[in-house]
Amino acid sequence: MTGAQRLARVAVVLAVAAIVIFGVTRGLFVAAAADAYGYVSQADLWARGSPIVHQSFAREMTWPNAAQTLAPLGYRPRTADPRDTDIVPTYSPGLPMLMAVFKLAGGPRAVFLVVPLLGGLAVWATYLMGTRLAGSLVGASAAILLAASPTFLFEVVSPTSDVPCTAWWALALAWLMVERRSAAFGAGLATGLAILTRPNLAPLAVIPGAVLVWRAATERLRGSGGSLQATRMLLFAAGSIPACIVVALINRRLYGAPFASGYGPLDALYSWSYLWPNLARYPRWIVQTETVVVLLALVAPFALRAHASAPGREGWPRRLAIVWWCFIAANVLSYIFYLPFDEWWYVRFLMPAYPPLLVLSCAALWRLVSPLTRLAIGANDLAAATVVGAVAWHGVAFSTDRGAQLQWIAEQRYATVGRYIASTLPERAVLISMQHSGGIRYYSGRITVRYDVMRQTDLDLVVEELRRLGYSPYLVLDDWEEPQFRQRFEGQSALAGLDWMPVARLASDHVRIYDTADRQAGRPDRQRIPETIP
Repeated sequence: MTGAQRLARVAVVLAVAAIVIFGVTRGLFVAAAADAYGYVSQADLWARGSPIVHQSFAREMTWPNAAQTLAPLGYRPRTADPRDTDIVPTYSPGLPMLMAVFKLAGGPRAVFLVVPLLGGLAVWATYLMGTRLAGSLVGASAAILLAASPTFLFEVVSPTSDVPCTAWWALALAWLMVERRSAAFGAGLATGLAILTRPNLAPLAVIPGAVLVWRAATERLRGSGGSLQATRMLLFAAGSIPACIVVALINRRLYGAPFASGYGPLDALYSWSYLWPNLARYPRWIVQTETVVVLLALVAPFALRAHASAPGREGWPRRLAIVWWCFIAANVLSYIFYLPFDEWWYVRFLMPAYPPLLVLSCAALWRLVSPLTRLAIGANDLAAATVVGAVAWHGVAFSTDRGAQLQWIAEQRYATVGRYIASTLPERAVLISMQHSGGIRYYSGRITVRYDVMRQTDLDLVVEELRRLGYSPYLVLDDWEEPQFRQRFEGQSALAGLDWMPVARLASDHVRIYDTADRQAGRPDRQRIPETIP
């Protein structure tokens, strides 16, 4: 191993350690909003043995659309039958299942270690991909760029599926490059875990599967028997297909059909009309966050040449680059017709494509600066390393400017609100909410009712029925929710005005809790409870 290779290995180890430490020290460690609550609470369900939540109390509640309003963010009614009061998770099971293992082994907080650890795995697998394609310097460069990616840094602190899905696919692609039977089986297992984590990306498995089929067929046509490649193909299938069966069985149990999902019918999620908004946003967001250097991936197949570390066929790196092009395109195609979003961080949907994208970009960069060696020994390495350093610096600066390291502070309000409710409000308090509907349940155990899926004419009806059943209805709203709440129920309920004093102002006045009895009893001037600091 040369000095440059040793330096590259050290740099990658430091990048892996930095990502894991950042994910742990700046992680949310809270069941927040929809995604984090949805995954963490589902992990609790798997740890107890069933992902189905039985809500016997819901049988008493008869207002229109009651079943939908009693499902917090991250959950949905199990069936359309109004007599069925069970709710089920909307999110896929792979990450929660792994979290459940960590919880059983290390306690409730251990679930929040899963994503940072898999973030480190994603960085290391990217290094392996690059090293086997074009050498350790390329592998280290791609790994560092992934670790510095704003999208990656924003997601590695959150207990959601983006980083885990990226890690499993990167590991599958890395193992696929190893000419051993065990590696093919490992690639299949990693593919299966990726499918369990995000089933809608199952079509991506066609790319590595097709490579193995093509190699087995090529070996047979050449008369070499193809036994190794045929065995690798079968082992890959043996590792990945069981996960597809598990997903189908879970979907059938929870949603009624093997190809159904918790997100609802496909026509509600995908549309031809979404193509142009997404085409206008995703490329811009990628270049904005990763810089124009990623565009070098487009020329990688033309710039690459056979490398000593590659398996022995001339042109293998070029063919592999084309395969990775197909993988990236398949990931993009999976979301290009998906619901469009306005914020840049939704480029996280494309994160499974980042490891091959960054490897190809770095491979092309190193190849294109090689003519500099004619001017000075080592000048190409210095030039390429300078570019990589500048892009990494941009990524970290971009993330810091947008508060990646501070997300955990704002998200603590979900735990603050839930614990306040548990310790202060009546035991039979019911919280009418949306953004906090999951966190309240997780940290207080109280019932929540979603106002955002409630009919606009039914707010007073719901409040009166809850009171008749012996509950005390409260409103829990983030400051940004209050205008939406007023607009939704304006002209339909006196509660829409929110024109009475809340019983509590929490999280530096970003969350307010209103007792509906105060407004209806004509006590709008109720004394303010002191602010609670998280």
